[in-house]
Amino acid sequence: MQSLDTNCDKTTYICKEDNYKFYITKPNNSTWKPLQTYLRNRRNLTIEEITFPKTNSNSKNINRQESSIRGKLEQAFQNNFIKDVLLPRIFKNYLIQPFFQAAWDLDRIFTYKNNLWEFELKHKYPIDNYDFYLNIGRPNDSRCLCFGINKGQANLTAMLAKQGMNTLHLILVKPRWSDSLDPGYMFIDDDAKEKTLIIGTVLDLDKIKTIITDTKDAPTKTSFSGSKKAPYYQIPRSFFHVIGQYSDSRNILAPKIQALMDGKLNSPLTTEILLNNCLERKTHTQKNEQYT
Repeated sequence: MQSLDTNCDKTTYICKEDNYKFYITKPNNSTWKPLQTYLRNRRNLTIEEITFPKTNSNSKNINRQESSIRGKLEQAFQNNFIKDVLLPRIFKNYLIQPFFQAAWDLDRIFTYKNNLWEFELKHKYPIDNYDFYLNIGRPNDSRCLCFGINKGQANLTAMLAKQGMNTLHLILVKPRWSDSLDPGYMFIDDDAKEKTLIIGTVLDLDKIKTIITDTKDAPTKTSFSGSKKAPYYQIPRSFFHVIGQYSDSRNILAPKIQALMDGKLNSPLTTEILLNNCLERKTHTQKNEQYT
């Protein structure tokens, strides 16, 4: 925070929540102001002029949402569900987002060997372009079964890398390659646990420069509003190493994550490993041109 205040003194703010209300101040300032009032004044907007985000009904899956909340999140967070789950989403989507063209957050910032790192953890399955690459005789191409990263997140990662802050990018690979399923199955289905890979890569400046060269457009359902296509980049499969399975203990996973950060992990992710840990593939209908 001291570094941000020194180098970005005009753009660094601290926010807090008190009794379901949010407030804002500058570092080393004891005066707290209501967050949305402050942002309205900075943007010269009346309450009526604030445009809150709307989500296209076609991109909503109410059953999946309720399954996640009532089936797992409430039990996992118990008495902290409102503060740890609901309020952060209200803060980002309805208090911050309306006043900016785009808003991006960081999962965690931590220190390792006297260096600052960013940490990102995702759960997703690869872009299923395997049949295309198999048909052209290149199933081991680094772009075969690659992974997507949102353009905004990639650009933020690049900004951090330019300041010397690498990103530890981990993925829980869904064993069922379908977006119609609530991802919570990975945590309660024993077969899925055994097939859920944990993979990772260190996104330094050289890797980010390689990634942010050619944007693709994801389906509208993946965007914030569900009404426009979401631009993304592809992270080559060859950038990733296998850390283990979700069912592995921390004693197994932690040393491998440390080895990954030290550049000493040698367990490259292959197409065979991904396919061997896949329990279900949906029918792939995207145009081949996307992968060439």
